Parts: sequence; structure tokens; C-alpha cells
Amino acid sequence: MDASLDNKTIEDFKKRFRLKVANGLSKFKKPKRCRLKLGKIPEGMTRSLLLRLQENEDAVFKFLEGFDVEYSDNESKRSFRQSKIRQSVSKCFRKLGGLKRFASIKTVLDTVNKNKTDQDTIIRAVFDGTADSLLASVLG
Repeated sequence: MDASLDNKTIEDFKKRFRLKVANGLSKFKKPKRCRLKLGKIPEGMTRSLLLRLQENEDAVFKFLEGFDVEYSDNESKRSFRQSKIRQSVSKCFRKLGGLKRFASIKTVLDTVNKNKTDQDTIIRAVFDGTADSLLASVLG
């Protein structure tokens, strides 16, 4: 199976996408300024979404150009969220050293998980002193 779609198919998708976004923007016009109101005029939820889609078209279609591209950043957000929960539950990050140690350990374990290796194996390797060679073989 190919790792991406051919350029003609991608361009066809993009053309239809641009047409739909333009159609939506024509239906949801920019609101008019009310008298006595200062500042930026809010676009509205639907129009704001359409404008973001139009502005970030390359990011929207990135996964079509390479199927190995992650379609979301949920994994990185999940890793960050876990550290914030840890911080609020145990208050263990009162000093920068604790935060750095936790971040180092969490980063290694997330990387090992992402590369489909057992976390217990890497933890044992740390205590055996063979973690460097194991990580090198995993990350390859």
C-alpha cells in the first residue's frame, strides 16, 4: 500500500474543501459593527471555524501526503496532562530538581511506550546499567 495519495487526488480533495469553505463563508457573513461598541468584532463560532480551516489548510491535509503523520497531538497533550495531575496531587514539583527528574523519567517511559517496548524492561535496564544500549536499540 502507498504511504500517501497521489497528487491529483489530493488536489481534488483540496479543491472541494476550498469550495465548501468559501460556500460556508458566503453563508456566514462577517457581522456588522454595532454603534457604541469598541474593539474587534467577534466573527461567530461557525465563521471562526471556517476561517481557521481556510488558514490551516496545509495542516488539515498533511495526513494525505504521508499516512505516517499523526492526525492529532493527543499523545503529547496526554503526557503533559499527566505531569500537571501529578503536580497538583502530590505537590512534588516544589523544586525544579523534582520537576526535571519527573520529566526525564516520563519522557523515557513515553518514548519506550511509543516504540512498543515493555516499560518494565527499560526500568530493569536502568538498574542493571544497560539502559543506554537498550534505548539505542529501541530508538535505532
